[in-house]
Amino acid sequence: MASSLLQKAIPNEAVLQTLKGLQDSQPKNNGDTGSGIIFLQGEPNCGNTSRIPLALSILQGDVTVVSIQPTDAAAAYACNIAKEVIDVNASVCHVPQSQEFNTQIIRHLKVWYISARQFLLHSDEILRSVSVVILDEIHYNSVNHELSAVLLRERLQQKDSPVRARIVLMSSYIRRLDKRMMLFKNTTTIKLGRPDGTTLAAPQIHYDSKDRENMSDYTEMVISTLRTINPADGIVLVFVPEKGDIAALRDRLRKEKIVHRRLPQRDDAWDHAVYLDMNDIETSSPLKNEKPKRSIIIALPYHHTHRNIKGLPYKHVIFPHWLTRDTYSEDYGKEMRRAIVMSKGEMRFLMAHSQQVWLSCTKSLYDTFEMYPTEQVLLVDPMEYYCKAHYLFKDRSPHSGTENELPLRFRHDIYSVVWVVQRLVLPKLVVTDGTLVSERAILNDRGRTVVEFMLELDLKFNWALFLTNIRTYTNDEQRIQHLFDLFIPLAIVMSKQEYVLRPRAKDFDQNRHISDAMHFMKNHGQPRDFGDAWCGAKCLSLFLSNELDNKKNLEWVVDIPENLERMVERARSLPHVTQGREGGKEDFHTHDEIFVDQPEPIYEDFLICLCGSVPSNLACVMELEEGIDDDGNTVMSIGKAMDMSAGKEVMLSRESLIDLSPSKDEIPLERLYVTYDRIQHIEPRDDDSVRPITLMIPLTSEI
Repeated sequence: MASSLLQKAIPNEAVLQTLKGLQDSQPKNNGDTGSGIIFLQGEPNCGNTSRIPLALSILQGDVTVVSIQPTDAAAAYACNIAKEVIDVNASVCHVPQSQEFNTQIIRHLKVWYISARQFLLHSDEILRSVSVVILDEIHYNSVNHELSAVLLRERLQQKDSPVRARIVLMSSYIRRLDKRMMLFKNTTTIKLGRPDGTTLAAPQIHYDSKDRENMSDYTEMVISTLRTINPADGIVLVFVPEKGDIAALRDRLRKEKIVHRRLPQRDDAWDHAVYLDMNDIETSSPLKNEKPKRSIIIALPYHHTHRNIKGLPYKHVIFPHWLTRDTYSEDYGKEMRRAIVMSKGEMRFLMAHSQQVWLSCTKSLYDTFEMYPTEQVLLVDPMEYYCKAHYLFKDRSPHSGTENELPLRFRHDIYSVVWVVQRLVLPKLVVTDGTLVSERAILNDRGRTVVEFMLELDLKFNWALFLTNIRTYTNDEQRIQHLFDLFIPLAIVMSKQEYVLRPRAKDFDQNRHISDAMHFMKNHGQPRDFGDAWCGAKCLSLFLSNELDNKKNLEWVVDIPENLERMVERARSLPHVTQGREGGKEDFHTHDEIFVDQPEPIYEDFLICLCGSVPSNLACVMELEEGIDDDGNTVMSIGKAMDMSAGKEVMLSRESLIDLSPSKDEIPLERLYVTYDRIQHIEPRDDDSVRPITLMIPLTSEI
């Protein structure tokens, strides 16, 4: 039975003999990076994805094989092809992201297909349950797929690693593998023919609809991007691929009420959406005659872009990401990059891209970023989702109508975050082709990718919060201010704690800035802001600590206090801060009284999902007890609290938190507190389980 099934899976005898030869020749993993790893190189659309996993399962003795695909749609497609072509319904299964993960059931299968994201969520269970791990399409540029490769490498490097599975890498695009394959050294490369024995390539399948370069996807991106722009800014130029797309886009703009032509005019909409013939710009009526201030100009790709754009009254230019490629007709990508450089900061370019595109635009686009100030170009990912916090990690549906939802803007705008770190946090940090490298690290040949950087800090999945939870703002200034104001003070405060590696006090004076910074945070921060900034702050504090501990020359660290000083001055100049000082409507609370208004519910399993990011000084007050102070006043004291990092009940003193003197009605029963003293653990009680808690930001006055 196994022999006939193997012959059905791999009709090509040459490929079959090659796979049989690997059975005895492949060494076991011995802790060396890439040792025992096979790289199977095939033709595009050759059938490796659907046929090779089953063949390896049979050749290894009917063991369990997991095939990791870039997306859940790709995994489902590969599984369906395997079932249809090989007819193995009982042996091959796709485990969708929405399904609860159960290794007991999966162990009875020969092959199961999963997405890279699901592998990250259950990597330890998977690596203990399978005999062969196939990382397919390793050339694929996505955050989850790259992190899967790095995670496998890290597991192999550990001397006490539980990984005993054989690792197989597969791809058909050798030209795009150089950077990814550097993660795995000493890899055995095997070139395969077509396992199905055919010579004709199968039709290309777009697994994810966002990968399809058609107008319907791009239109949605344009609509969402326009919603982030203030119509009062002026004229917006939008490029469309084909002339037939102009009417469709204009109809959508009217339907979505982005364009409102009736009187009275609306502040949140444009007045016109008109077509501009860029090849005959001198006679184009929208600019020559009317020159409307609130218009959306739709144009086609054209040659000599930089000459035609120069001098025109545009404030924003929107174009699809694929038009920057050098392979596009009339060398459009090259011209668009020249336009960015030649505009000399007069316009803001918005490059709409899908989630799967990430930062894989082209090397030449990175060259543009290096040639000209990056704030002029914004990579926009308007495909935003609102999820419950733990749904983000458990791959539940983001559109569920469950109560107590915590909204999170999920965006892959990684470059914007890196730019903030580069320009405002660590001035000596440079970004080159998606790689975080400090000037000292370049000399020491210690360059790391963004994903490797996050993994080194043992953040696993919560790094996604740091990279993606950037809300859409009306302009770059608001976004940068938000990150700048929250990340730095929180990072410095965290770096003082004894449970993390921290910068040495002698390298910069912390006390000069923390008081003002924390005062600003407590009066301005929102509950969601704290959650978004938490992981970013830990990334920064740990990165500072690692750099300070590992480098002898620390000259670049002296720039950090200057940045903090600027941040504090910026915070003091904000309008609501000025009003508070002058006794306006917004009155500043003292350090001892501060509570955050309008808390949003959050669940304990979300904090558990932070995987090491929850510090030992993050506590949840579960019960408050009423008492009488020395003056006869009724006060509230802490009766029960929970250490969120260890899941144990803790003893907290009033002095270690905040002054609990307000009336009972003003104090919720459940809060999260950040303390700056060590927490004393006590044995947990058996009366109540941990209930959903409310994320708040009360902070102590003594730092």
